[in-house]
Amino acid sequence: MKVKFLSVLISILWIPLSIIGQAIGKLAAEFLYGFNLYANMPDFMKISGPTILSGIAGGYLAGYIVTKIYKKLDWRFAAVLPSIFTALMVGAGVYVHIANDLRLMDTIPLLLAHIAALVTYVYVTKEKQNDF
Repeated sequence: MKVKFLSVLISILWIPLSIIGQAIGKLAAEFLYGFNLYANMPDFMKISGPTILSGIAGGYLAGYIVTKIYKKLDWRFAAVLPSIFTALMVGAGVYVHIANDLRLMDTIPLLLAHIAALVTYVYVTKEKQNDF
């Protein structure tokens, strides 16, 4: 019971760590995309690529640091708060899209970034748990 409670408690760190990781990932992705190596890519990938990569970086950083802080982490319980937060963010994104009549192209990359951050976080915590 203690491991489960501490796993949920430590997952609170997912929010700030994911934001920091997404900022770092966004800078790195914008830097890579700035070289015009992807000139022949479809517009959707040019627009959404850096945002989705930032979500992956945020989820990886959060998962990596959380597993380093608490090695007995139960990934199922450590994913509860991030899942709730991601559901709220996706719901808020859809609401803002509908309320402000935004282009779908502006909203989808942000939603995919939130989902990518959660999926990467769960993957990293699950794999690190198996390593210990």
